[in-house]
Amino acid sequence: AYAVRDAIEQPGPGTLVHPEFGEVQVIARPGGSMSFSQTRRIVRFTLTFVEAGLNAFPEMGQATQSQSRAAADGLMSSACDAFAEAINLDAVEDFVKDALNGDLLDSLGIISNSEIAEVLGFADRVSDLANSAIDVVSTDPRAFATQLMGACGLSGLATTVAGWQRVGTSSCSLVDDLHGADDEPIYSQVKPHSAEVIETNREAVYALARSAILVQAVGVSTLIGTDIDSTVSTSSILPDDDEAAIAEIDYEDDSSSSEPTVSYDEMQASQARIVGTLDEEMLDTTSDSVFTALRNAATAVSRDLSDRSRTAARLSEYDAGAVLPACVTAMELYGDSARAKEIVVRNAVKHPLFCPNVLKVINE
Repeated sequence: AYAVRDAIEQPGPGTLVHPEFGEVQVIARPGGSMSFSQTRRIVRFTLTFVEAGLNAFPEMGQATQSQSRAAADGLMSSACDAFAEAINLDAVEDFVKDALNGDLLDSLGIISNSEIAEVLGFADRVSDLANSAIDVVSTDPRAFATQLMGACGLSGLATTVAGWQRVGTSSCSLVDDLHGADDEPIYSQVKPHSAEVIETNREAVYALARSAILVQAVGVSTLIGTDIDSTVSTSSILPDDDEAAIAEIDYEDDSSSSEPTVSYDEMQASQARIVGTLDEEMLDTTSDSVFTALRNAATAVSRDLSDRSRTAARLSEYDAGAVLPACVTAMELYGDSARAKEIVVRNAVKHPLFCPNVLKVINE
């Protein structure tokens, strides 16, 4: 009894195993009670739970960022409901179930094998989910959808310094890959109803997979251009990669600890990419609720990045007239050699001692 009480009193969400809904991430509301029965030797708990948002990006931010996070949670809920309604395994043949299992493994494999999943550390969670995917879907499709959203969740990294602009772009590229193979088998030799069920289930699986990544892309959009958005135009995501790129040179003046600033142009590019991907998904979805959630998310992301980018610096081209070290260019432009890192990262310079003549730089 005391172990249950201690678990309930722990801060943050926990896993509730429900006989009907399966495993659900919940938070216990205040006002519960506990009673003992000496004669029957039992303890009763009276508790009220609310479902926790799996995509919560909890740090404080502007109102527009909060609206985007709320839109991400709305998309998550609508996508889970749509998947549960679409999946049909009532009195179907074994090959229909086998086809669904194949689509589940394929879609989860695409996610777990992606570069973004490997770098951000959710590849193993998705792979583990694949081991029991068909069993969970057969029992409770919504429970599987909720587990997938949790497996892809980046909320634990929401306060981590990383290249969030790059994460947003890579997430959208992963969504583009989650449409199923062009050479999917055609079940023309089976009953029309079975073929229809197979196709409906397949579309539901890939739609859920795309939504799971889009939910994260919308959440990530609120981190683009913030103090923890460290990288700019580079293939790296985690800041350690950026440090390694310029580790061969030490600067006498390293007083500047700020990370490269994301510019107006780069924030606008991120907005166009994420909103464009959401718009494309609107054309693919057959669920009215998911369509509305996607539209709300696109509107929120557009408003947020547009609003916050207004105060961001613009990019311009700078012609140094010669191949120079990044620290020299930084001193000429900003009077701060430590901002050489910013120039190296933004222009993907291979070696900081040899920058090309023409560079993209922040116009201050």
